[in-house]
Amino acid sequence: MKKTLLLAAMAMIGFAANAQDVQKKSNAQYLSIGPVAGVGMSWVSGLPGNNKGMRSTNFGLGVIYAKNEHWGWGGQLIVSAEGYDLTYGGNEFKAMPLYLRMPLRAYYFFGDFKNTVRPKVYLGPSLAFKMSENDNMPARDQDNFINRNSGQFNTFDLGVNAGAGVNIKMGRALWLNLDLAYTQGVLDAVDDLAGNYNTNMNLGFNAGLLFGL
Repeated sequence: MKKTLLLAAMAMIGFAANAQDVQKKSNAQYLSIGPVAGVGMSWVSGLPGNNKGMRSTNFGLGVIYAKNEHWGWGGQLIVSAEGYDLTYGGNEFKAMPLYLRMPLRAYYFFGDFKNTVRPKVYLGPSLAFKMSENDNMPARDQDNFINRNSGQFNTFDLGVNAGAGVNIKMGRALWLNLDLAYTQGVLDAVDDLAGNYNTNMNLGFNAGLLFGL
């Protein structure tokens, strides 16, 4: 009888321990989401003159799903101010489109889940929809440079974004994400009179706080 009770107690302890381990695994925080913001510089290729670049900013939401120790998937949904600032014929030309941009990314994380600081690299497509545009250029040069009344930047943009950064664990379910990213457009982004093939380019630094769900 005592042996039976002892075996039963050991079985119950083992079952409880296994159930607790399963519960921990089922509650593992593979999905994280939170606010992101960034600053950088943007350019447009194929334009005449001296292209100095436009200061760019963005803000929005970031998300990462990483069940595998090294591979993850995610991206951002951001409002991004981009464009160009150049001089041509002794005058300064600026164009500032405001995009709703969605970079999608495949992540590779170095280290393991136990590390507080984890370097990463990522690559993926970047899709964008132009919400508005603000152009600043001399009226007397419009016919020679751009048809301002029709809107300079096209409505849709597509590119490739790549970058590197680190994820820093700040708490049990809180990560500070720091990234340096470059986006290279692949579509003709500007409707200019010369009919050139002009692509968006952007280099920026982003930071975000992602919370585990």
